[in-house]
Amino acid sequence: MDDRRIEEQEDCVCALQSSAEMKWNMGKGMEAKAYDFFREVKQYVDRHGIHLTVVGRLSFEKWGTKKEREEWEGILNNEAWITWYETLPNDEVLKLCKKAHVGCLPTFQDTYGYSILEMQACGCPVITTDIRAIPEINDSSCGWLISLEKNAVGGEAIHYTKEDKKKRKEELLGGLAQCLENIFSHPEQIEQKALNSLNRIKAFHNPQEYATKIREVYGRTQRQVS
Repeated sequence: MDDRRIEEQEDCVCALQSSAEMKWNMGKGMEAKAYDFFREVKQYVDRHGIHLTVVGRLSFEKWGTKKEREEWEGILNNEAWITWYETLPNDEVLKLCKKAHVGCLPTFQDTYGYSILEMQACGCPVITTDIRAIPEINDSSCGWLISLEKNAVGGEAIHYTKEDKKKRKEELLGGLAQCLENIFSHPEQIEQKALNSLNRIKAFHNPQEYATKIREVYGRTQRQVS
């Protein structure tokens, strides 16, 4: 991790060795991401000093119940190891990403995951699921992937029945536990994955290079028409 980033995180610089600042970018319908997530993460708090930053609103959706929402509100509002923002301007979210060591987007349905790119661009490697197009932007070289059972076409997590949803949550929590154990067993990998995340953004998502390619495409089209 570069000196600038360590200096910004002086109060948790040992996080690379024994603790981690995890930013969890949840987005709309936060409870759709798995209600037992906090219980899974909490077991690492005393051992590793995790501080979890959550950005996202609670809303009623098909994955959750009113009781589960109330449980989440209690956890988000009362746990000292969690900082919760229902909403933030994008520039403030990016500031949080730059201070975090690990990001997490434990999604069942996102098609692409632009928040993954935002975290990677801040040098924050991300834990994600492997649905839809997400493996195209996050892999084991720059982050961590949780495998879910998916449709053969489209790659969406199978969630048609109550039993499907139960199994996907179990897969998500089991995969998350494996990722966290891996991170805390080998904390030195965070720095390399952070660097790989930045390099991946520069190689595949550079806005200047993308703009040049777009101009070339439209330039060819105009020449063909004329």
